[in-house]
Amino acid sequence: MNLAARIQESTAGQEETQETPEEEERAGEDAQTVWQAADFEIPSWLPRTAAVLLLAALAGWIFWRRWRRGNVKKDCRYYFGEFLRLVQRHHLLEGMTGVEEDFVKQAEKALPWLEPERIQNMADTVSQASFGRRPVTEEEKEQVYHVYRDTEAHFYSHMRWIQKCKYVMMKEIW
Repeated sequence: MNLAARIQESTAGQEETQETPEEEERAGEDAQTVWQAADFEIPSWLPRTAAVLLLAALAGWIFWRRWRRGNVKKDCRYYFGEFLRLVQRHHLLEGMTGVEEDFVKQAEKALPWLEPERIQNMADTVSQASFGRRPVTEEEKEQVYHVYRDTEAHFYSHMRWIQKCKYVMMKEIW
């Protein structure tokens, strides 16, 4: 028999009575004394320990996730997409996909810390990888990766500490 049926059975023959304020106060005091009699107290070390364990579990999860991903080298098109996503997240080069004729000029204006030759090489490499007949060399792929990493490092260096924490966590999660 479930709990609801038991409660209904036990209250079936009872009439509803109005409790006086003294009875309500006495019932409240009884409840307080029962709680005090339980003598339940959270140990002072428990919240700190829980916080440390939570942080350790989070760090372990991040480490495991990085380890699981391994050192799989992604294609230069992937890193170019990440580069565009990163730049557009900071409201630069919005609406551009990298195939525009003036992409390099717009990128030079928006990203003054990158040399124009690196931006041009990156755009040429990604175009060659996407539409060209000649395969892209590993050195060219590495150049695209380094442009992405340099841009990420530039933005990261200008963030406040809380933004850095959010960025690292969101990068790991997504």
